[in-house]
Amino acid sequence: MEIELFKSESVAAIHVVPSGDHAKALDDLTAFFESVTQSNLKAIILSDKAESDFDPGSGSHDESVKLDEILIKIRDCPVPVIASVRNHVTSGGFEIVRAAHMCVASTLSTFEISDSSTPEIPAKTAFSEGLVNRIVPSEDVEAQTWDIVERILKLAPLAIRSCLEAVNRGSRLSLQEGLALELELFCQIFSTKDMREGTNAFLEKRQPEFGGE
Repeated sequence: MEIELFKSESVAAIHVVPSGDHAKALDDLTAFFESVTQSNLKAIILSDKAESDFDPGSGSHDESVKLDEILIKIRDCPVPVIASVRNHVTSGGFEIVRAAHMCVASTLSTFEISDSSTPEIPAKTAFSEGLVNRIVPSEDVEAQTWDIVERILKLAPLAIRSCLEAVNRGSRLSLQEGLALELELFCQIFSTKDMREGTNAFLEKRQPEFGGE
């Protein structure tokens, strides 16, 4: 697994590819997602490489348990996680795509559910079922992924974190509890400098400059 930082350390790109040492790759992913809350990251890209499948590898029972823990960390990650795939998505890779908040895939990508007799799922079907958000030619996957990232970087990071929290926590609450959570998060955002900056920028007809405060 490889981790690269871009945009003044605001974006992390992680290559999720088969590794000879599955346990270490999963440990690295775990350590990374545990560090996100203390970082300045605003977006995370999980991608394959060249001709490699999108799969972190998880052979043993212990590795499967580790992968399950990683999937929860991805789902509950406070910044948007975007899966970016050009090739075959299999085994743990399929679960990662499901846990990610968004997915950009090649028109040639296929998705395989581990331990299942279900045939491989083509990209168009994955798109129609909501597993994938955009399908584009293989050569455009990276550019389309960065298009989403650039849009995210222009938005207020605290508001994005609150939206993700509302969805992730709210989906496990009753309707009344979920509405109360949304109100709580809204009140928190309403008192931030970013909220005032967004309002002022709108009134002054200019682009806002959010500082995450």
